[in-house]
Amino acid sequence: MEEAKKIVFHTSEKTNREIIHGYMETKDAITNGKSLETTQMCFLSTKLFYLGYEIHICEENGDRYQIALGKNSRTNRMILKSHKLFDLWASGEFQKPLFTEAEEAERTWAEIRCTHVDEGENKIHVDAWETGRDDEAGAVIAKIGFDGEVEYFDERAKTDPYAKEEINNAVKTIKQV
Repeated sequence: MEEAKKIVFHTSEKTNREIIHGYMETKDAITNGKSLETTQMCFLSTKLFYLGYEIHICEENGDRYQIALGKNSRTNRMILKSHKLFDLWASGEFQKPLFTEAEEAERTWAEIRCTHVDEGENKIHVDAWETGRDDEAGAVIAKIGFDGEVEYFDERAKTDPYAKEEINNAVKTIKQV
């Protein structure tokens, strides 16, 4: 069985490991299908998955984690083919685990957003997707009034760690406005 190709992106040049620092050397190694370690974060892309690579990030503090399509331990977001991994990394999306393994196992939804405002009702919709697939329709699991009052439409949202976190953050934001 063929060993998986790995690419490890180092966020700092401060390492004792043998890594590639140059742009062209990194590009050549990827083009030739070699496993490698590099500081060239600009190559962080979902295209690497289709070239057969496992993608790992090694932070300056030594924390190392893998990024894969689908669920990931370092983000609530389902990683999709359409995502720009470099932009997600640069924005801090993968900085730290958001949930413990036990909390992750309890999660019902892959993605939750509190972005739709229904001005007629004076409420914010809490929309959720179970798989995060592009073709999946979301469901309104709760609505949050402009007074911070939460109306639940799915009882699981009361106990799901991800839903509780997102709803609590939205309520805090509402109360600050």
